[in-house]
Amino acid sequence: QLSSLAPIGCVQGEVAQSAPLTALALPCDAEIANKGAVALSEALACNTTLETLELQSNRITDRGGFAMAAALLGNTTLKGLILDMNDLEKYSVMALGGALRTNTTLRKLRLGGNPGAHAPEGALYFACALLGCPWHRFMDLDGMLLSEVTALIPDNPPECAKWDNDRYLDHCFHVHYDKMLAFACGL
Repeated sequence: QLSSLAPIGCVQGEVAQSAPLTALALPCDAEIANKGAVALSEALACNTTLETLELQSNRITDRGGFAMAAALLGNTTLKGLILDMNDLEKYSVMALGGALRTNTTLRKLRLGGNPGAHAPEGALYFACALLGCPWHRFMDLDGMLLSEVTALIPDNPPECAKWDNDRYLDHCFHVHYDKMLAFACGL
């Protein structure tokens, strides 16, 4: 199955066997693309040691994004997933956001530079997942601009709708917790 991905197959084997591997970085130029992302997500299903997985700039599209979202549903050790500068569209970003409803361990998810990272639909999924789950109160969502959601909330202070690109989860997000939860989750 992984013969065309010999290096990824080796890494997948190490990850699946729960070798004492706590961090794996396959940054740009590794070009693992969707096949590698799918293989790694399958390995995450049985891994009990990997805490950080960095896959930025690897030409991963929705197929790989959906696989990673599925892996997050069952994995209980991964704390950081870096997917910056890939080709994830809004549907895989929404799937990743939806996975946060059940995943209690992930604390860092970086999606900057993906086409779907700023889609309002993706922002709504993340807002609902984060606000409905207290274990994600200190989630680092670098690259996921949530101003699209706060701007839609009635009676929101103007400063919340004017976040700059360096401010994602901040005072406005936490101050308007109840109103945003009701809006984003349809309560």
